[in-house]
Amino acid sequence: MSYASIIGVLLLAMSYMMYNTTHTVFAEMVKEYSFAIGTIGGIGIGLILGGFLGWLFKYRKLKKEQKIAAENQDKI
Repeated sequence: MSYASIIGVLLLAMSYMMYNTTHTVFAEMVKEYSFAIGTIGGIGIGLILGGFLGWLFKYRKLKKEQKIAAENQDKI
């Protein structure tokens, strides 16, 4: 299972839990200051996780390409 799948499943579980534990009306919740802070914080966490995953996949791909290039260099 890839890292993106694991994080996706965890985020789905968190959203399901948050949906079932909140019993407020959405229109009232949007007006609260804590909702804006939570939204901005959630976007920030999503950007950080997305950036980390992008770097991680790129790093793994570069390492694999370097390994293949080294093997090809040894064959020559």
